Order: sequence, then C-alpha cells, then structure tokens
Amino acid sequence: MYKILIADDEYLERKALGIILEDKIQLNEIEIVGFAANGNEVVKMAREREPDIIFMDIKMLGLNGLKAIKMIKEYLKNVKFVILTAYDEFDYAHKALELNIDEYLLKPVRPDKIREVVENLIEKIKNTREEEEMKQDIREKLDMVLPYIKMAFVFDLIYLNIDTVEEIKSRTQFFDIEDMPSAVMIADIDKFARTTSGANEVKRQLMKKEVFSVIKKFGEKYSSLMVVPMSSDKIVILYFGGKIYENRQIKNWLRQIGEEMCEEVKSKTEFTITIGIGSYYEDPRKVDRSYHEAVAAVKDSLLSGVNSTIHWEDIKSKDFADIGYPYEIERKLVEKLKSRKIKQIPEIVDTLFKSWCISDDFDLNLSKSRMLELLGVLSRSAVEVGANFKDISPLNYEYTQKLFKISSSEAMKEWLKSLLFILSDQIDQFADDFKDNIIYDGIKFIQSNYEKDITLPEAAEASNLSVHYFSRLFKKEMGITFKEYLTKLRMEDAKRKLKTRDANISRIAKEIGYRNPSYFSKVFKDYEGKSPSEYRNC
Repeated sequence: MYKILIADDEYLERKALGIILEDKIQLNEIEIVGFAANGNEVVKMAREREPDIIFMDIKMLGLNGLKAIKMIKEYLKNVKFVILTAYDEFDYAHKALELNIDEYLLKPVRPDKIREVVENLIEKIKNTREEEEMKQDIREKLDMVLPYIKMAFVFDLIYLNIDTVEEIKSRTQFFDIEDMPSAVMIADIDKFARTTSGANEVKRQLMKKEVFSVIKKFGEKYSSLMVVPMSSDKIVILYFGGKIYENRQIKNWLRQIGEEMCEEVKSKTEFTITIGIGSYYEDPRKVDRSYHEAVAAVKDSLLSGVNSTIHWEDIKSKDFADIGYPYEIERKLVEKLKSRKIKQIPEIVDTLFKSWCISDDFDLNLSKSRMLELLGVLSRSAVEVGANFKDISPLNYEYTQKLFKISSSEAMKEWLKSLLFILSDQIDQFADDFKDNIIYDGIKFIQSNYEKDITLPEAAEASNLSVHYFSRLFKKEMGITFKEYLTKLRMEDAKRKLKTRDANISRIAKEIGYRNPSYFSKVFKDYEGKSPSEYRNC
C-alpha cells in the first residue's frame, strides 16, 4: 500500500481529491495519511507519517508550497511531489523544475488525470523499491563473500600470484580503494595455541573472532587499512597509500596504530597480541617482502615478548647492519640458476654462508629475514627464464613455512640448496615442454648470454636456423621480438641490481650488456617509466 498526503488551503479542494482517489482506497492500493491546510502542517505531517506521494498547493498561508517541498526533501529523499496550482506562471514552474518535482498540474484538474498521475507515480515507486531490494540483496550476498575475496587478494599478493601492477590496481579498485598496497602488518595472538589447547575448534574460532572484531574496527576507521584473517592465529593488516599519512612518516604512523591495536585487544578481550610491521614498498609487487618482514618481526625472539609492536627495522642490530650482504655471490647464484648450471650451486651456497658469517652463533632470525628476500629474488629469476608462475607461488609458501622451523645454520644452508635445485627443476620443466620447439636452443642461448653483446644472428645460429626464419618463429612462439625479449631480461636484472647494490649506473649498464650508459638510461626509462637513478631512490 502507498501513502498519500494532501496539502491545500482550500477545504473543498482537499475533500475533492479524497473523493477522486476513493476507488483506489477501496482497492487497498493507497492510503490517505493526512490533510494539511498550510505549509507548516504539511512539513510536520510529512515528518511524522512519511508519505510516498504528496499533493501540494503552491499558494498557502504562511509557509508556501515550494518552501515546504524544499524542507521535506531534506529528510524524505524519495517522496514524490505533485504540485496543484491555479497560477500558470513561468516563475513557479521554473522553481518547481529546480526542485525536481514529479508532476505540475494546473487547476482545475480532471479526475481521470489525477488517477493517471497516481498510477504512474505508484509504478515508479514500485520499480524503485524493487531495484533497491535487488541492490540490497546483492549487497548482502557480497557482504557474505567479501571477506573471502579479501583473503584471496591478500594471499595472491603476498605469495606472488599477481605479477602486474595493472592487475593489482584493478583488484584494489574492486574494494573502492584508489591507492596501491605498500606495507603489511601482522597481528599475532599471543600464546593462542597454548591458551586454547583444551577448547574445541568452534570455541577457538569464536575466541579468534573476538580479537578480529576489535582489529577490524581499525579498518572501518581508516580507509587506508584492510584487515583480513589468515591461517592459524594471525591477522593481516594491509596498508594502502604513500610514505606520508596524516602528516607522519608511514613507519611511525603504523607503529602508532599497532600500539593502539594492542591496547584495544588487551582491554576488550582476554588476549594480548604482538604486532609485526614490514617495510614500505612503493612497488606493490614487492608487498610480499613487507609481509615476510612483518612475520620475521613477530617471530624475533629478542624483542617480541607479548602485547608489543615491532617494526622490521627494530630487529636490524648494529652487528647485522655492519656485515655487508654479499650481493656479488647472490648475483652468481642467480646466473647459475638461470643457466641451469646446478653443479656449481652447492659451492656458491657454501661461499655465501661463509662470506656472510652465518653460523649457529649468528642471530638466525635475522638470517631468515635475509633468506626470505633471497627467496623472492630467486623465484622471480626462475619465472623470468620460463618457470610456471602458478607453480612457483605454492613453492614459495612451502619454503617460507620450512624456513621458520629451521633451528641451525646448517639446516638453513640445506634449505637454500634444496630450494635452488627445485627451482632449477621448474625451469627444466619449461625447457622439457619447449625442447621440441626448434627455437629452444636459441632461447637458451639468449637466457645464458643476455648480459653480453649478443645479436639476433648469433641466437639464430644457436638454433641452426636462418635469421629471417628464426626471427619469425621467435615472435610467433614468444609473443615478442628478439630485441624486446633481450631488453626484458636485461631490464629486470638491472632493476634488481639497482635496488640491491651501490655500484654506479655505468658499471651496471656494462654488466648487463650496454656499453653506452646514456643509451642504457634511455632504454631503462622507456621500459620502467623512470630513470635508473629515480628507480634506485624511490
């Protein structure tokens, strides 16, 4: 049933409208909820009775119809207005249009016209309600699955299931977030396993939900935070935005938020939490590093305790910082992996550990943090030369879990060797699938020699094909030209070196096959959108 309110300063006009609509009242289609004799009355009645349709005379004593409409629209957004007036003046009609009036009728109005207008407005209201019900139904269904969509997004992000900025941007926009993900916080419920050891699984999940509900409110308060429950007793808080938030360095702001979360959980539940915070990364494809840093911060045995907030940088001791990371040895590992020269891998791993002074006396948690970074570098390198991205992602997860359980430097060394051999197998699997292709040897030649001044004829010769035929087949099979593929391998290597080494840009250019540093800088900017120095400093 639809509610109608009639406002006119003439009693007979109000009475006549009621009689005209009597048949619809009898059919229970409408209900007349009031008759108002002036503008103040209609405003009061509209607020109390919330009609669907209001018949409004313009000229009434005191508050006129147009002013009354404006006031009513402030709190009844969807009410339909029908203006009834004996004044055929342009000024009134113009103001009525400005107020988005549904009908403007000149008195006297034929009864059938009144009934037609009511029928049309009822149809509009009915359609609007159906649309709202449909939207509400969609919202309710989306609310039910949204937590799972968020979990899938965070999981894909931190386990490298998303490999392009465009896809990350598209998926963040689904959540109505314009900024890109750039840092990760981990909330770990202190002693949760021990505290809940005697409880059944339903009870444990209800307890965890208590903590999650408290932390979730921070995501509702700050649009830059996404709070997502993950496995076991951990909750991920993903930050979207830049280095500065609310006029503060993001490191300090996240630390403050972490401390507030700890206090809220302590005061509102029977648990306490430890917050680990990873570093900020401008490139959203590197958020996995921030996640692993946050996990390492939580796991740090020296500083974590209970009910505390720890930033990744808090666990970088002076001794650790003073020991230079052996990037040259890492580079050799990457080169041997890409060229599948696995016989030399054990020796290089031993050299890495010796050079880095990793032993049982060295802080293993800090070593594990570096190993997580190395895991990301090696995984990306494997993908660059053909390993299947979908196979590498679960492998990363598996080896991350194994790393956290390691308790000796020797076990960590074996972990790294095992990882390298499995990554090599993943690359070889691509090679086996591709071996029957006649350009396979040419692809292998490029991957093993891209840092040299190689040419298309040399790659064609490696496949025993003419330059023209090899070039045509290469584009067909790889989707890009020889030059584009060579540039991609070189630029990805350059990006890694710019971020992990202090060597000057001219030296890096020569290491990846460019004799002219200026030309390298031009190619790099065309590829990445930034100059090498800008990329290094961002």
